[in-house]
Amino acid sequence: MKKISVAIVALSKEQIKELREEIGQTGVATVMAEVSDYCTSTSDWATRQLVDAEPELIVIDIGESAAGLQTLQVIHTALPNARLLVTSSVSDPQLIIELMRAGVREFLPSPLTQDALLQAFNRYIAEKVRSHRHTQTRSKRGKLYCMMSAKHGSGATTVAVNLAGIIAARSGQRTALIDLDRPLGDAAAYLNVKPNFTVTDALAFDHVIIDLPTNVDEDQVKVLTRHVAATLVVLTPELPAIWRTERLLTYLTGLHAADKVRIILNRSTRSDEISDADIERLLRMPLYCKLPNEYGPCIKAINSGTLLENTNTKQLNKSLVSLASDIAGLPGIEGKRGLFGMLLKPSMGGTNA
Repeated sequence: MKKISVAIVALSKEQIKELREEIGQTGVATVMAEVSDYCTSTSDWATRQLVDAEPELIVIDIGESAAGLQTLQVIHTALPNARLLVTSSVSDPQLIIELMRAGVREFLPSPLTQDALLQAFNRYIAEKVRSHRHTQTRSKRGKLYCMMSAKHGSGATTVAVNLAGIIAARSGQRTALIDLDRPLGDAAAYLNVKPNFTVTDALAFDHVIIDLPTNVDEDQVKVLTRHVAATLVVLTPELPAIWRTERLLTYLTGLHAADKVRIILNRSTRSDEISDADIERLLRMPLYCKLPNEYGPCIKAINSGTLLENTNTKQLNKSLVSLASDIAGLPGIEGKRGLFGMLLKPSMGGTNA
């Protein structure tokens, strides 16, 4: 275990020597600096020594001098993150109150023993561990993926629900699905479940699929597109959907969010009147993935509240697995390229690969 870095402040070399020996014998700390003078300002020699050493904890013997209180105030100002531990032969309650006001975390009566020091160090270590765990928990955020569509009925919710299910099943990680189409979102109904978590809860998951409404709020889009790993824009091979998607992409480009866009062509067939090349030309962006038109199994899955993997799809579920593997980086599953539902191009935004 890495030892605690400690500095010593005391008026005599004898006091510093005694404190150094006691600190060393605890086995959990090492002395980084020794100052045998009181600190009078944040720029004096004694204070600069402490600042240069950047100790985690400073042991200060203030003796019986009133100048010791000023020293504490100077040190706390210069090193606000250092833990101040004071020892003194004076144990007046009013003095201890003043010490706490000056930023002192612990007061230990003098003469300072090795056992008392070790207990104080262990309390610091325990608090540091708790703080680290708390910081990790607070800072942990799921990898976000937004699902968007410019036209109702494009199947974006079906894609979102099944991607979330595939990622959860195959990654073994906590996966959340957030339906922001308030107040009439369908995602929960597709799975025949009732939501048990808030949005705040969901953001602590490893993967978060966000199903956005077609009339999403601009401020909401700005926040989400700044933090997402990918924005999946779903459309069908029909002219109104393509026109509306082109306007959506222009809008996202204006928000500087087009670099994370992936175009998903849903319900694609070999007999589509509008070719892939025409769609890419109109959108000025390459298709990222094509999902085959298997409408019957989709309706069956929706009506039964299950995922597509539980229905008899010929190619659609395999295509979704390939897509989920690519965007979430699932190990051991390689996305295929080629016909229906396979990843077509490793594209980023509007650049052709």
